[in-house]
Amino acid sequence: MTKPLDCGDCSMCCKIPNIPRAEGDVIFNPDREDGSKLEGEWCQHCRPGKGVCSVYEDRGPTCREYKCVWLQSQDRGAGAMPLSMRPDKSKVMLQPTVGGRGMIFRVLPENWGAWQKGTAKKLLMKLWQSDLIAFAADTRGRRAALTPAAQDAVLKFTEDSDEEA
Repeated sequence: MTKPLDCGDCSMCCKIPNIPRAEGDVIFNPDREDGSKLEGEWCQHCRPGKGVCSVYEDRGPTCREYKCVWLQSQDRGAGAMPLSMRPDKSKVMLQPTVGGRGMIFRVLPENWGAWQKGTAKKLLMKLWQSDLIAFAADTRGRRAALTPAAQDAVLKFTEDSDEEA
């Protein structure tokens, strides 16, 4: 089965976030005793890049109720985020901070720095102009606070750290 057209070929919600298994959910990862999916691993039912879930019609409540920030924005009409901010296009999956005072720019390790490009960068600048906070996080545990003053230093530090690894 194919996902609703709103998601297009995007399936980043099937990889980036940690998905604990709730009652009524399918098994996301058969190698885990509880069937949950860890951050950064694909759900076993996903067909990456095709926008296809092999159990779409029978998916459980966790997947049925989930809407990423980009998809939620599509309900806002004129306030909708552009297609370029869809996670598969921007390489950024947005997550509100606890308390809603900012945004976490969630990325795969190979896309570290994606928040500095295109529409994602414009959104980051709007957050700063509104005195909201922003963080970056990848699926291997790398984290950074994004501030106008620290932006270049964060990228330099993480690029240097990657070279040493």
